[in-house]
Amino acid sequence: MLRSFCIYRELINHFIECYRLLENEGIVRMVVPDLDIMVDDYLNKKLPSIESRGIDDPDLPCENYIDYFLRRVLYSDHFYLHNFNTLERCLDKTGFYKIRKCEPGDSILEMIKGELFQSEVIRHKSIIVEAQKSQSMPKVSRYKKEEPKNLLLKFLAKTCNIKLVPYIRRKPIFPTKLWLYEKKIKNHINLVDAQKYYQNEE
Repeated sequence: MLRSFCIYRELINHFIECYRLLENEGIVRMVVPDLDIMVDDYLNKKLPSIESRGIDDPDLPCENYIDYFLRRVLYSDHFYLHNFNTLERCLDKTGFYKIRKCEPGDSILEMIKGELFQSEVIRHKSIIVEAQKSQSMPKVSRYKKEEPKNLLLKFLAKTCNIKLVPYIRRKPIFPTKLWLYEKKIKNHINLVDAQKYYQNEE
C-alpha cells in the first residue's frame, strides 16, 4: 500500500517498479490526498476546527477556508496532487488494469480487508485506488534521475538522500548591462516624445 508521491516522475518510476516485482494479476493499492476533495472543500468554504488545522506556520497561515486550501495544496511534502483521473492514467501507462476507486477496507484481497480498513478509515480526505498487473508491458519508460556533478553533493544525495538548496528560495535579481542600456534607450525615447508633444502644442 502506497501513502504519498512527491513528484510525478517518482510516481511513474514507482509503478514501473511495482510492475517489475509483482506477478501477473498482482495488486497495487495506494492512499493519497485527494485533489477533488480539496477543491470541493474550497468551493463549499469548509474550514475544520482549530485542532484539525495542524501546526501554526508563519509561511502558511490558516485563518479561513482560503488559507486552509492553500496550506493543503502547498504542503511541503507534495509537489504534485492527484485525483482518480491522474492515478488511473498513470497506472494504465505503467501496465496495470482493473483500476478502481475503493472505500476503506474494500479490496479483492479478502485476507487483509480488516487491516486495510483500520489503516484507511482515518484518512477520510484521501483517495484509495486499487489496480492489478496486466500482461501488457508498460507504455512508458523509467525516468532517469539526474545526479549532482559535484562529488560532495552526489555523495550526500546517494547515501543520505540529502539535497542542498538555497536557504531562501527566491533568487536574487540584479540589474544587468542590458537592463541599464534598455532604460537609457527608453528614457531617450520618452524625452523625444515629450519634445514632439510640446512642439505640437506651440
